[in-house]
Amino acid sequence: MPASSALAPRQRALRLSVLVLGTLLAVAPASAAQNASYPLPPASSRHEAQVQQARAFAQKLLKDFQLPGLSVAVAHRGQVLWSEGFGYADLEQGIPVTPLTRFRVGSVSKVLSTAAVALLGNTYADFAEEQAAQLGEIFISAPR
Repeated sequence: MPASSALAPRQRALRLSVLVLGTLLAVAPASAAQNASYPLPPASSRHEAQVQQARAFAQKLLKDFQLPGLSVAVAHRGQVLWSEGFGYADLEQGIPVTPLTRFRVGSVSKVLSTAAVALLGNTYADFAEEQAAQLGEIFISAPR
């Protein structure tokens, strides 16, 4: 398979992985409350109904999963349409989550790696075969 045709699925998988990572990084366990938002760009006001739905969903996530806080951002073609923080970054000190709050990755990378491999599908199988051909007699097995 030519390298250029294998690149497109890999790029899609990488982009999806980044999206999933952003979503998963926004989720961390315990309580909820206040939110902090940044004003929408003027061009994004036409998406206000969807933003309101997303806000309601974020609040529901906080409540249903007892999360201390999460951050959401929606971008289209490189332009941020909406970003907002919900709940608390630090419960003890009452520091609210903002769109700029950094979350720890923890074990989320394992989930993202698995998702990326699943998305690559046959492309990954081709990659594995190529690596096996390069390694020759060397055999690597997964621990059980």
